[in-house]
Order: sequence, then structure tokens, then C-alpha cells
Amino acid sequence: MEEEISIDANSEIPTTHSFVYNERQYPFNIYLFNIFSQYFNSNPPEGKNIDLINENLNISESSIPDFINFCQDRKITLSKENAPTLHKLSQKYKVPSLLNKTKEFISTHQKEVVVEILSMYRDNDIFNLKEYEEIISTDLLKYINDDRLLTLPIPILHRII
Repeated sequence: MEEEISIDANSEIPTTHSFVYNERQYPFNIYLFNIFSQYFNSNPPEGKNIDLINENLNISESSIPDFINFCQDRKITLSKENAPTLHKLSQKYKVPSLLNKTKEFISTHQKEVVVEILSMYRDNDIFNLKEYEEIISTDLLKYINDDRLLTLPIPILHRII
């Protein structure tokens, strides 16, 4: 008698490297990662651990597994919680397919992710914050109770008000 079983090839992907963030390791396979990311082809990691803190990335830790899953050819769901971080990681690690999807999501859901975007890019001189500051300024009462506003630098808060 034949027996059918389901096998998930992705469940047993060997780990070659890890992202490290806040002393936690997030393992991944760099060979699969390189299919999606153009970054490590020209910037091979020196060791097995890539410290995201040293990369000066102000990101949401909960989105790191989603980023790795996407680059390991696993399905992910974009949300207002993970899209800004996935956008930033896809920029840093040159993942064009994810970058395009997150840009589209952020563009469609700007009002829901505006505070997160300002928090993440507040120290980035290249990123244009004006559009996001205006969104908050226009509808300040909606955002006034968001505690993350208190983490923004005074010049950004001044421009919003």
C-alpha cells in the first residue's frame, strides 16, 4: 500500500549565516538569500554573523524573520507593522522585488505607517521627511496620543506643529 506524505523543502534549509539584532540571532542561508539580494554578491560578509546594530539600522525587530523568510522564498504578509522595516532592509540589502512591494504598500497606507517611517528615518539626511511630517501635521489630533511621537527629535516635532 502506498502512503502519501507532504514534504516542505524549505523546512530543512541549512543555515550558513545569521543576522544579529539586540543579542538575538536570526539564521538564514546566504546562498538562497543571494538569489533575492544583490548586496552580498558585492559585499560578502566577513563572518557568519551580520550585526544589524552596527549597520545603523533603526528597525522593528519583529520584522527580521519576515525579511529572511522573503529572501528564503517563503510567503510573508505585508502589514503596517512590518512594511516600514522591510522597506528599509530591502533598501540596505538590495532586494528589488521586496523594495517594490513595500513601496507600493507604504504609498497605499501612508497614514497608517507615517509615525513608524518618521521614527526609522529621523536620522537619515537623504530621506525626505517633509511629506510624512505634513501628513501628521494635517491630522495631528489623530496622532497626538501615539507615544512614538515623543521619540522624535525636537526639530521634527517643531516642523509638525
